Amino acid sequence: WRGRTRVQEGMEKYLIPMGSFSPAPLPVRAVFFLRQSDRPDVAIESMSSTEAFTRLRKVTYRKGFLKGLGQRPRHFRTLAAMAKSVPVFRAVRPAHPFLLDALADRIDAHLRGEPPFVGEDAAAGQAASSAVASG
Repeated sequence: WRGRTRVQEGMEKYLIPMGSFSPAPLPVRAVFFLRQSDRPDVAIESMSSTEAFTRLRKVTYRKGFLKGLGQRPRHFRTLAAMAKSVPVFRAVRPAHPFLLDALADRIDAHLRGEPPFVGEDAAAGQAASSAVASG
């Protein structure tokens, strides 16, 4: 996130250099859905597997093609397995000010298994610690 370059003037869209890239498939350690709220700080909230399934299904790219391709059952099984086995979180930030660096730092700390900050739910911190230990 640091060292990012604005994609276009006037847009809150940035290019973030990734350094190295692995062409080999890698396991998904966690999923974070970004959300803004009225709260003044940044926090990580855990999601139930039911809520995770619903959110993952909602953001499926081109899900309208699944039926025609005969992939709806496979997609359902994949989402169900992912929602059950991969920790899914809400990364919450205030609408104003836009705390991009604080949000990125909190997600990084969460993935390293650092203890939750005030206001962050303990289950989310424990799930991230488990994901780090198994990842």
